[in-house]
Amino acid sequence: MDNVKKEEEKMFIDDNFIVDPQDLASRMITDKGNVLWSDESRDGISSRGWNSEINKTIISRKNKNRKRGIVTFILLPYEKEVDKSFLNHITMWIFVKKRGYAEVYVSNNTRKGGQALSVQRIIDREEKWFKENPGRNNVRPIIHSEYIGELYFGAFSKAEEKRYNALVEKHHASGKLTEEEEERLNPQIDNKQAEKQIPIILDEVEAGTMKSKRDMWDKLKELTKFDDALLIRHINRHLKIRGFKNFNSFEI
Repeated sequence: MDNVKKEEEKMFIDDNFIVDPQDLASRMITDKGNVLWSDESRDGISSRGWNSEINKTIISRKNKNRKRGIVTFILLPYEKEVDKSFLNHITMWIFVKKRGYAEVYVSNNTRKGGQALSVQRIIDREEKWFKENPGRNNVRPIIHSEYIGELYFGAFSKAEEKRYNALVEKHHASGKLTEEEEERLNPQIDNKQAEKQIPIILDEVEAGTMKSKRDMWDKLKELTKFDDALLIRHINRHLKIRGFKNFNSFEI
């Protein structure tokens, strides 16, 4: 556990419930002594995305952030979905065999002749056992030297389910709208009014009364109150209507 302090108050803080892989990557180097819960982690450590930049970043930081005392729980429905490079750095695997029951495995490299924890090796060992024991439905976990015990758990209480659903909603665990979708589905009247200022200022540019690109930008920021990304998107749309490529290539 990398000598992590395990105070209970650090384990269930709402802000430590993470869905966005970019957020997880950032927290891995900015946090210290925290317990992070990465829910539905397909987008950050998926075996399908093994070559993506975010996969590489998370794996690299997992290998380097031991001294920060962070415990990260990665939640995925299927163990084979996890990037193999990431699996090389895990120290515990909680294998949920069925609803309400899980087996716990840890690395045994502190023992003589021990090895780092390998999820794949445990899976392969079980598959071999089933082949050698046809007709058997359950493998005894004690065949694994990495096995340390089991966990039993019940369904959420109503309060726990309510809290979890609130976290899912707060952190967009089921997916997040793009800025374009958000603007289309939830238009803001003030935004529409503010956007009308853009063609007015562009008219001033074409008329020669607005002679500086910096002045144009500052004036639109003042009038629209848009953040930079939203303002750029609206400016580019109006520039294209007028036959220009985009704001970066636009010259006054």
